[in-house]
Amino acid sequence: MRLDEFLTNHNISTTHFAAEVGAAHRVSVYRWIKGERIPSREFMSRITDATGGLVQPEDFYRHLLDE
Repeated sequence: MRLDEFLTNHNISTTHFAAEVGAAHRVSVYRWIKGERIPSREFMSRITDATGGLVQPEDFYRHLLDE
């Protein structure tokens, strides 16, 4: 599942999610969603934990395969 889908489905703001995973700014989450940045290994693990495993590391690379 894509991160933006998870956040929308669970009515979670980027600001709240950034705080939950320990990102310094909500813009980090926005960049992950837009594919402008790939989360570091540490953040990948935090994202997977925070989403209950619904968002996996490979979900950040799917858009690259579609191009």
